[in-house]
Amino acid sequence: MSDGTSTPGEAKRDAGPAPQGFFQRLTHFSKACMETPVATGVALARLSTIVLAVLMFTGIFNSFKCYRMLLALFGATNLQRVHQRRGADFSFSMAYASSLFLEDSFHYFLYAGMMYLEQPTLLFVIPPVVYGLFQAAPFLDKAASALFPASESLRARIAQLPARANDAFLLVAKAEIAIFFMMWFKVTSLTVNAVMAATLYAQFMMLRFNSRRNPRSRQIWATMRLFVDQLIVHPRCPTVVAGGIRKVLTGIDTYMLSLQQGAQAQQPTQ
Repeated sequence: MSDGTSTPGEAKRDAGPAPQGFFQRLTHFSKACMETPVATGVALARLSTIVLAVLMFTGIFNSFKCYRMLLALFGATNLQRVHQRRGADFSFSMAYASSLFLEDSFHYFLYAGMMYLEQPTLLFVIPPVVYGLFQAAPFLDKAASALFPASESLRARIAQLPARANDAFLLVAKAEIAIFFMMWFKVTSLTVNAVMAATLYAQFMMLRFNSRRNPRSRQIWATMRLFVDQLIVHPRCPTVVAGGIRKVLTGIDTYMLSLQQGAQAQQPTQ
């Protein structure tokens, strides 16, 4: 049963012999793509985030414009995925609103909005680039099969992507937690924008910690918490520093637990 994100060309993959020349294959694949314009557009938008990230750091074009376009595409593709999953159940109700906050795609739609006005930073583009690459992998596989049928090495590399997904998504979780600390470090500037950005991002992280499908943020936080706990009990760690760090971590844990309990209380009954 299709979920609306089937790869273009899938229906005609085995329909007759493949065209021989590259331009003939390209024409054949393009026609197949036009049969599923939404899926094709989403796949191309995801691939475009990778291209824009490269352009952003090479300085060929205006980095800030590339950064904003990247986040706009990332937000749009996630909003499309939210519509795909929840659009049929739309209603003006608290139950529907609560269900949106349980969707990972809605989390990243909010992330794109929050980061849109920030200055371009490598950490900020890691989630869009990683998710763009892995979510577009089926499209890349079909494109490679249709356009470069003799290139076994290219298709083999694309086929290896799913096996590396867990490590890549762990990298995303690490980047998100690193951004959390970066945002709160900016609060030392005592500006209203810094405080608002840090507060909003903290709410985003609470959504990530409460994710039902992706526990990696919780896993990375637990690992980091264990590492810090081992450091602050070291005899050479000053008592004042250890006590301050312990209070901060305890406060964060308490805040996370309260939000998790609130999210569970608002979770709609399936």
